[in-house]
Amino acid sequence: NTVDGVNDIVNHLAIAQEIGVNHLTVHVPQIPTHLMHSDMWAQFEETYDTVFRQAVTSGIRLAIENIHNTSGVKPTDPTCKFATDPNGYLKWLTAMQTRFSDIPNAQVGAHFDTGHARNNGELGNISPLADWYAHVGKHILGYHIHQIRTDPTTHKTANHKEMFSLFELRISYAGFLHAWSTQQINRAPLFVEIRDPEERRRSTK
Repeated sequence: NTVDGVNDIVNHLAIAQEIGVNHLTVHVPQIPTHLMHSDMWAQFEETYDTVFRQAVTSGIRLAIENIHNTSGVKPTDPTCKFATDPNGYLKWLTAMQTRFSDIPNAQVGAHFDTGHARNNGELGNISPLADWYAHVGKHILGYHIHQIRTDPTTHKTANHKEMFSLFELRISYAGFLHAWSTQQINRAPLFVEIRDPEERRRSTK
């Protein structure tokens, strides 16, 4: 279901805390990069603080997930989304970590989605996964892993597809495993984010 507005988020958070979650995932602000000026930045910071402070204070991890651009979008396009490049994403993560730094033992970091980083308009080619690992690897609290494939109907690259192998063309997890083994990226929970149940079972296996 779509969560719309601060009150809706607060209500969902109350339920999450009631059932005892220890990890929350929230996206970066979904706004075009060119609109994320100082006033909007301050407003989003304040909103995240208002909404998530109590949860972070209670010991719940706040993991902020990277989003992606649609096929063909260039970094200079007005539709290019905020924090869809490694530097912009790291800047927002750092701002949120600073914002909650007054809370003892606060856990605020990244929920890194490999597919979003790879299927990311023109930035998917400009910023390969290795760049993301180098920039945000030590900030990661959790992962979404899946494969991306060309949709036969729309001919656009789609997320959350089956992983036939660790070493496929679009996303090869060889680099991921190397970064994991050398601890360039944090060892954190892996969530297989594949929508079709049978595809998800096969991929997990």
